[in-house]
Amino acid sequence: MWECINGEWIWMDKEMGADEYERQNAIGSYEDYSPANVRAHGKRLSAGGVAAGVAGGMIAAKAAPRIGGWLLWMALFLTLAMVFS
Repeated sequence: MWECINGEWIWMDKEMGADEYERQNAIGSYEDYSPANVRAHGKRLSAGGVAAGVAGGMIAAKAAPRIGGWLLWMALFLTLAMVFS
């Protein structure tokens, strides 16, 4: 069912399970957050923080194929060892 919340139409599933009710009940701990706080979150990012994140992402992107390839070979060897032992 579509509901208009704070001027925005959002699809709400009305058949919620116990986990969803628990999640909604936990919202009480975030009562002091306002939409203005959420909007201002991006202003707290510093240029240094963004640069560190980009650099870390580039390093991880270069390392991922090497680590993934090594893990793939180890999985292949372990599988072969289990099959032929």
